[in-house]
Amino acid sequence: MLKRGILLIIGTLIINLSTQGQSSKLITLKNYISSLQNAEGMLNSSYGFCLMNEAGEVIVQHDMNRSLSTASTMKVITTATALAILGEGYRYKTYLEYDGKIQNGVLLGNVYIRGTGDPTTGSDRFGVENSMESTLATWAEALKKVGIFKIEGKIIGDATFFSSQTIPDNWVWADIGNYYGTGASGLCLNENMYKIHLKTGKREGDPVSLLYWDESMKNLSFINELTTGKPGSGDNSFIFGAPYTTLRYIRGTLPPGHDNFVIKGSVPDPEEFAAEMFCDKLAELGIHTTNGTGSMLKLQFDGKISSPERNIFYTHLSPALKEIVYWTNQKSINLFAECLLSTIALVKTGIASTKKGAEEVWKFWEEKGIPTEGMFLQDGSGLSPNNAATPYQMTAILHKSRKEPWYPILLASLPIAGKTGTLSSMAKDTPAEGKIQAKSGYMTRVRTYAGYVTTLSGKKYAFTIFTNNYNDSASAMKKRIEGLFVKLAELD
Repeated sequence: MLKRGILLIIGTLIINLSTQGQSSKLITLKNYISSLQNAEGMLNSSYGFCLMNEAGEVIVQHDMNRSLSTASTMKVITTATALAILGEGYRYKTYLEYDGKIQNGVLLGNVYIRGTGDPTTGSDRFGVENSMESTLATWAEALKKVGIFKIEGKIIGDATFFSSQTIPDNWVWADIGNYYGTGASGLCLNENMYKIHLKTGKREGDPVSLLYWDESMKNLSFINELTTGKPGSGDNSFIFGAPYTTLRYIRGTLPPGHDNFVIKGSVPDPEEFAAEMFCDKLAELGIHTTNGTGSMLKLQFDGKISSPERNIFYTHLSPALKEIVYWTNQKSINLFAECLLSTIALVKTGIASTKKGAEEVWKFWEEKGIPTEGMFLQDGSGLSPNNAATPYQMTAILHKSRKEPWYPILLASLPIAGKTGTLSSMAKDTPAEGKIQAKSGYMTRVRTYAGYVTTLSGKKYAFTIFTNNYNDSASAMKKRIEGLFVKLAELD
């Protein structure tokens, strides 16, 4: 009994010594982090946390060297690397070209849309002048300026600047038919997205009616297996279908009582889609194409096209990279991140691919002094469940980024708690509102955040929290993270 009492006294002394000189707010944060392991739904989970000050010192950590799924916080690594390697002013180019010859306003040949990986073409996030409608109209005017008013040939989409494998090897089947599952393509338009309009039933279990889908996707066919879910259940629908194929299955549930519920799908063949959209715009303006549209990939595969000399008659420029980075992180756009990763590979190796891009990103940060053991990079967006990094690695990358000239651009791209982007609903009306700038990540049983905090007293820290395999609702996990945000903002 005496021995046990002595051990308790020694243990108390050790705890007192370990916390001596630490502020009560820091101790509160440490206790909060430790308490998560005993929270309901966290018993079987893995989670890691790392907080680093401006000097690069770890102030608080929990299991910070454990490799965990990153989800979309992977975009922080991708966009930071893109800023470093490509430069904030980098712009993609999309070329309009023709072969053959022009006679009396008639092109005896084909028109080509040759992309170089620009994911923003026709995206209205960058202003009405960059919308699909405005972009196609501008391209049509460019055609007229070179004296083409009829095309005795095809409109051909050319995405061969990138690999034909648009989807990374280990993306999940349930993701790739949906808008957020659009992979990197050498030619993109309207973020390679189309819409499906549906009418849900009145009661749980009622069938869901497929009303119509975008006319641009006239080649698609659907098998609709959707049913109506519970009130307030949200969008739990999934579109199943592989790249370059035209049959799509729609499964899952949608909430009751909606006369026009819209879900978004990924365009299966971006080359063909861009060509068809341009062909339709030209027809609308009275410029007719006799042989319809084509995809360079399919034409080459079928041996139906040689490599004739082409003439560039218009060059479309993307927004600057700093603007692309902004939207990539603000709205967590997977397509943007994947195209950035392939572009990094192209610039560094001459070959645009997900695998080579991931290798170059890994190499870049290793050369910056980041320990890379346990860092597994499978894509640029974080959609692959096989991505992993440690909280220390992510936080160290955030810390290293502070010293780079492009850091203000990266920081400005990160959503602000309670105000912007994917954090607009987080920590509203709390001391953390406006004090946290971070990238969020969500997957099934995964919730992650990585970014920066400016405390109420003005101190600045980089932080990361990864939670994997929690057995609780997403809303419950969100509340726990909001509690963490408050503790971070209140640090002395």
